[in-house]
Amino acid sequence: MYRRITSGQKTPGRLLLAQVPGRRAGDSELRDLVTDALDGGLVVTGDNAIQTVRSLRRDTSPVLVDRARYQGNSRTLADQAFDPTWIRDQRALGLPWVLPDAGYVDADDRDGLRSVLRRTAQLGDDAVALLALNLAWLKNQRVPVLLDAIRTVGVPVALVLEHKDDPLGVQDAMRGLLRVLALPVPVMLLRSDVSAVGALCFGAVAAAVGVDTSLRHLYPRGGGGPPGRPREASALFRPCLAYKRIGNIAAAVARDPDNPVWQCRCRYCAGRPITMLRTASDVGWASALHSLDLLYQLRDETLHRTHTVLDNQTSWVEKCSLAAGDCAELAERYPGGGWAPPKALENWVEFGGGSIRRPVDR
Repeated sequence: MYRRITSGQKTPGRLLLAQVPGRRAGDSELRDLVTDALDGGLVVTGDNAIQTVRSLRRDTSPVLVDRARYQGNSRTLADQAFDPTWIRDQRALGLPWVLPDAGYVDADDRDGLRSVLRRTAQLGDDAVALLALNLAWLKNQRVPVLLDAIRTVGVPVALVLEHKDDPLGVQDAMRGLLRVLALPVPVMLLRSDVSAVGALCFGAVAAAVGVDTSLRHLYPRGGGGPPGRPREASALFRPCLAYKRIGNIAAAVARDPDNPVWQCRCRYCAGRPITMLRTASDVGWASALHSLDLLYQLRDETLHRTHTVLDNQTSWVEKCSLAAGDCAELAERYPGGGWAPPKALENWVEFGGGSIRRPVDR
């Protein structure tokens, strides 16, 4: 089902993955959703990911295992050696791509960046370099260094971006990502959110959406991320192309229950108001499945096999522009409810749209 990617391949991607913790990877509803979606798959995440994949049914077909040694306050750094057992076990399982257990690339760690790329290239043409980056690598003077390092080695890369909230809500980070996606090497984006679809439109060969907030970006050290007090569940609210807290959605629905904007077309809500997610025994997981189903719908509506890359990019930017307008309208109608347009949407419109009109400088 999944082609191996090599440094010689650069084709538009449709592969939208669900990034999940090991304990969730065997969920039957998740497996059915991912299996039903064409060009779907899993990124099983955590130190026990290999053991989890061994226990899954064959038809689950995870695409990647991410050990995530780059996260947490005691994270492994980029200069640390890869675990050969981790590499060997992925091949023994027949996974189509090998993702080394690389560490975190700090802002000034040029040697670590180059080391991860070089050592990954030495593993063979089924290996993808995991670059868990301090967001500074997508800003200002560091971007040319990053681009040159990736271009010189030529190995496929999988990006993980660090931020306390949404890395692509930062303008410089969006500009930097677009430049990386324009490189003539295969690029994946892991631990993302709605922007995963945008990344596919702009050149990523694959992108992964985290099933909860802890897997939608890399938290900085001491950055307040999990573990800690559980956060209120969030769900993708399709008109806004953004994750919104269930409580905020419910408050707005209570004020205006007859507004058709609340009706949801995912397989779980089935045309009913999105607030029906609150009746689930596990609201967080129900919200995750709802969100993933909507994202597969969004990808299929945006990325058409018969359309040009320019058509797909234009479609994505137009959807982001419309969603930002809908968010602004809801924010005016329901003040104080967290409806302001996400910065990432505005950045896709400004910088994604700008790169369509003027090709990104590689």
